[in-house]
Amino acid sequence: MPSEFNLLMSGGWDGNVHIWDLRVRKSIGAIFGPNISGDTLDYMDQEILTGSHRNKDYLELWDLGTRKRIESISWDEEGYKEGAYVYACQFGRLDKGKYILAACSGINEVKIIDCWKGGKTLFKAFGFDKGCYSVDWGKAKFCFGGGDGNAFVYKIERKTKN
Repeated sequence: MPSEFNLLMSGGWDGNVHIWDLRVRKSIGAIFGPNISGDTLDYMDQEILTGSHRNKDYLELWDLGTRKRIESISWDEEGYKEGAYVYACQFGRLDKGKYILAACSGINEVKIIDCWKGGKTLFKAFGFDKGCYSVDWGKAKFCFGGGDGNAFVYKIERKTKN
């Protein structure tokens, strides 16, 4: 957690995300609910992003200070989609966390979701035979990989208004 140098987060299948303070060497709070599998915890600007391996509330935003849920982000704009099972998610490193990159195993998809526009999907890769398990951002790129042994790297290009 870059802006909170003394704090760490951990989570697992027990439905708890613990916030640890290294100065006092103990958990100073917890969020109850997310079913963490893989790399599905991220933090930016006092918000925690969780991805869950379950059949609802796949992606959630939490307030660090209160540890209360800010919102649940739908996998699809249409709302509920059964079986996503998120295994990886990260805030975008550009635009102060405006975007989320997420991968799932249940329906084998990867998405970039715009948090500021009601969860609108900006990018979607699908049709994989096996689950998608990892994601990462670069300066002007993002990548993902999965159970089929392939990795994909995409360049991000911004459209300019004419």
